[in-house]
Amino acid sequence: MIASIRGRNAIIQKRIDESFEVIKSLTQNDLLVKDEHETVY
Repeated sequence: MIASIRGRNAIIQKRIDESFEVIKSLTQNDLLVKDEHETVY
């Protein structure tokens, strides 16, 4: 599953406008995802 995420990372204050592969749903509002470089967020 792919998630398109737009907004701002609240921790590092970086803009986000990317697609990520969803690894797991953590809570109703949080996802564990990884980018094209296999970095997990």
